[in-house]
Amino acid sequence: MKKSAITLLCIGLLALSGCDTKDTTVAPSTETASGFVSGDTTVHVSGQNNFRDLGGYVGAGGKRVLFGKLFRSGALNKLTAADRDTVTARGIQQVIDLRTASEVASAADSLPTAIPSYKLPLIADVSGSTGSQSAFMAAVMAGTIDGKTYMLAIYDTIDSLKVANWRQVFALLQTGKPTLWHCTAGKDRAGMTSALVLSALGVDSAVIVRDFLKSNSYMSASIEAQITQLNAAYGAGVGEKLRPILGVDATYIQAFFTAVNKQYGSMSAFLTELGVDTAKLRSLYLEK
Repeated sequence: MKKSAITLLCIGLLALSGCDTKDTTVAPSTETASGFVSGDTTVHVSGQNNFRDLGGYVGAGGKRVLFGKLFRSGALNKLTAADRDTVTARGIQQVIDLRTASEVASAADSLPTAIPSYKLPLIADVSGSTGSQSAFMAAVMAGTIDGKTYMLAIYDTIDSLKVANWRQVFALLQTGKPTLWHCTAGKDRAGMTSALVLSALGVDSAVIVRDFLKSNSYMSASIEAQITQLNAAYGAGVGEKLRPILGVDATYIQAFFTAVNKQYGSMSAFLTELGVDTAKLRSLYLEK
């Protein structure tokens, strides 16, 4: 089965128990060791559990990433009217949707009408992927598919589609408009994109890994609910086998960094390939 088909099947699993399950255990961010300004970076909405402001991290020259400028999230199809008011109040002026056309068609964003949305998928649509879900689950139960192995393959792949659309992502960011990017769960495609943006701003790689791992905290209630439902549907233990797909692991984003270095020589060289004007981006999104 192709990687893109596996990816879409994994995304389908995220919808089994509803990705809007709220996790009230996420504490305000006080990562002084990583230079995070004390304060809650969560964007509190009822229709999405992994929506956050990337402000506060220390970037190039010891300057912090500005609050209210850069946001990451999961799917926005369940935003309520009150949630849309929150998005407007945050000053978000453009949204970048990293999902496939079929994901968008089945769960279109519920955004304020005044905010433009740009569709820049990072993986290709695969016809018939939904019909392959039973085969995928059978392989998981038989032990012939390992969740972590397939997730690492996703992060280890930097193809022409990703490169082309990340170029467009950075072109939009270089307009200086407060921007939100999102995928379905807000952890993989949004996670890699966030890693690139924070790298461009000079944030330390160890801090980027910690930001990446926060999805596990934000989504913990949803992940546990999905594991329970998978166990009920397919048998005890199946949910745990799929935990690597439902959450994130430090090795995933490290595999992404390794792939960047292997294919382009360095993160700096890759950002240049993506057309990033690092000086401009830092002038727009770091404190003066």
